[in-house]
Amino acid sequence: MCEQLVVISQQACAAIHQAQQQGLQIRTKPDRSVVTNADIASEAVIVTALRSLYPTLPVVSEEEHSSGKRVGWDQTVWFVDPLDSTRGFAYGSTDYAVCIGLVHQGQAIVGAVAVPHTGEVFVGSVPDGTAFRVDAQNRKHAISARVTRDTENVIVHSSSESMTAQKLRDPHRNFEARGSAIKFAMVAQGEAAVYPRAGQLCHWDIAAGDALVTAAGGSVCDTQGRPLRYVEDTIWQPPFVARAATMQ
Repeated sequence: MCEQLVVISQQACAAIHQAQQQGLQIRTKPDRSVVTNADIASEAVIVTALRSLYPTLPVVSEEEHSSGKRVGWDQTVWFVDPLDSTRGFAYGSTDYAVCIGLVHQGQAIVGAVAVPHTGEVFVGSVPDGTAFRVDAQNRKHAISARVTRDTENVIVHSSSESMTAQKLRDPHRNFEARGSAIKFAMVAQGEAAVYPRAGQLCHWDIAAGDALVTAAGGSVCDTQGRPLRYVEDTIWQPPFVARAATMQ
């Protein structure tokens, strides 16, 4: 499954690049977020592949959901964000990602976070206890959510939540603002110790990164220290903190 997710993610990244080359078409959705033809192209690649490879598993994807499509699910479900941080992407930021997460019995168990700008794909499987990065040359590298002396005080946060970071600021910590699910990948490979999120996000924003960090040996919990749960009666997740393994 993990190798399949690498290929699907790479194909989605290629679809995004192709849409960029052809010219971005940007529109505003009813909730005032933005969507582009790159989101739609990426989503088409991912959901088509997942429904072909895993025909018995439902797929819940952001743009399909935004267009009114509702998919029921019980034990196991795919959550897809075909282009995470679309607004930044539309206006030139390179901090955007592709997210594919598998949830089973309310927990994220497999996840892929791809970074189209660098060509990297980060994949983790909680049941297998494995996490790895595939680089732009298609070389595979094991990763671990363990910080080093250089990164143990790095806190990565959303660029839209700078005030949250300010409240936590002290002279012994280094704060880095980044966009999209790239923050999960930073924790998963030990480049950051903590990623706090004060605002709510949807299941498809988090499932892939949750599984990736957990598989790499870290944790993703709500503000009460409980692992995140994915339930059908809401698409929203509460504020959370992703931590590397060595952080207390």
